[in-house]
Amino acid sequence: MKTNDKFSLDSYDYLFFDFDGVILDSLDIKTQAFRELYRQYGEDVMDKVGEHHKANGGMSRFEKFKIYHREFLGLTITDEEMNDLKERFGNIVYEKLMKINFIKGSREFLEICSKNNKKCFCVSGTPEDEIKRVIKGRGLTGYFKDIKGSPRSKTDNVRDLIKIYNIDSRRAILFGDADKDRTAAEENNIEFMGINYYDGKLGYKDFEPLLKGNGGI
Repeated sequence: MKTNDKFSLDSYDYLFFDFDGVILDSLDIKTQAFRELYRQYGEDVMDKVGEHHKANGGMSRFEKFKIYHREFLGLTITDEEMNDLKERFGNIVYEKLMKINFIKGSREFLEICSKNNKKCFCVSGTPEDEIKRVIKGRGLTGYFKDIKGSPRSKTDNVRDLIKIYNIDSRRAILFGDADKDRTAAEENNIEFMGINYYDGKLGYKDFEPLLKGNGGI
């Protein structure tokens, strides 16, 4: 959907949402966490890790850890190291995620969807147990029919949800902030709406423009 097209909630029955950068303004926190995990390897590696993370939103942290070890350290990450990094990363970000701001209009938009009996789903690149914990901690669980995360890909998770809930793809849309979100929508033949996502044609900074005329401001 292009930004010059008028958005109407009535056009959709099923709404998929990425989480980081779409519901919560959390991307900077995760950049800081990735940098912190690689501090022992020096500023150069930390900078590379931070830049890669910012340029590859939507990619799971499991994929990123493999890349950072292989490309920046010349090492193959072990299962033990992967589990250690996952746990440390989760501990670093969880407390901060409980305090940071929502993307403007995101919670209000979810509330409008709920009042209009729309079925909403969260599809995140965050490990599934962690994203469920964060969503519960921020009081959002009731807004989502189902919540999916890594290690399964976003494309596969959307495909699974479409099958499980017998979703009509013509009545579905995905809100995301990264190329992987857009790809997940395209490969499942559903519409895509950018939030915090810019390519000159698609994307809004936040949900406030979508609230107008749809039961919001």
